[in-house]
Amino acid sequence: MRKIAFIAFGIALWIFLTPTLEIEVLLTALIASYVAARLVGNVKLRPMKILNFTVLLAYNFLVAVWQSLKIVLGLFDYESKYFEEPAGRDFLEKFEKIVLITLTPFTIVVDEKENVLIIHELKRRKGTE
Repeated sequence: MRKIAFIAFGIALWIFLTPTLEIEVLLTALIASYVAARLVGNVKLRPMKILNFTVLLAYNFLVAVWQSLKIVLGLFDYESKYFEEPAGRDFLEKFEKIVLITLTPFTIVVDEKENVLIIHELKRRKGTE
């Protein structure tokens, strides 16, 4: 049952992130999700964490699109900084954190050293709104 849920989640995520819905995309999503389910094996799926992750992913995607439009329209006045954050206890927690940070507007994980994520962030300059 877990593998079926994992495959279904993988297909849904793949479709969400793909701009076109064609048979090739569905087949690729099915194959990739099946292979991932076989490789991951006995990972315990927590439905509420998956739902929370999916909602945050969709929200951060929409915010990132809005921020990209602001950059394209020349409404960009930010300064750059780096900071560190703990990476997480296990693979899934680390993966979730990296994806959510990277999809958070104006942030990206650039490296991981000794279980610490190195994050690049753009901040609005003081005095500009």
